Amino acid sequence: MKRAVLYIRTSKTTQCPENQLPQLEQFCKDKGLTIVRVYAEQESAWVKGHQHEWKLLMTAAPHGHFDAVVIWSLDRMCREGVGEIFSRIKTLNNYGIEVLSFQEQWLQGMAAMADLFISLLGWVAGSNPIGAANGQRQG
Repeated sequence: MKRAVLYIRTSKTTQCPENQLPQLEQFCKDKGLTIVRVYAEQESAWVKGHQHEWKLLMTAAPHGHFDAVVIWSLDRMCREGVGEIFSRIKTLNNYGIEVLSFQEQWLQGMAAMADLFISLLGWVAGSNPIGAANGQRQG
């Protein structure tokens, strides 16, 4: 069975990261993933240099303790634009770690087109105030 970590981020302290947890737990169960750790934080991804839990996740990544990172959506990973989202996914992939997105499930199994779609979604996440508002509502 594959081991997964969850990365949950909300933008405001008035939001609850645990709102994403039940659906992500079910998502992992449906995919046959065992959750070995949850990284959760409440802070904006717009501010570069924050995301301490993400830094911890990336520090653990090369050590082989998990096979997948499960996120609510790509915009929860960061809001620093296409290049940064793409870089984060590629770094994890280079460690043999798959990134699975609850909101963008259709990306799985599309290896030939995944890079293009990830780039497009990263651009939307970084520049779309509507997408940002939707992420904030989910919390």
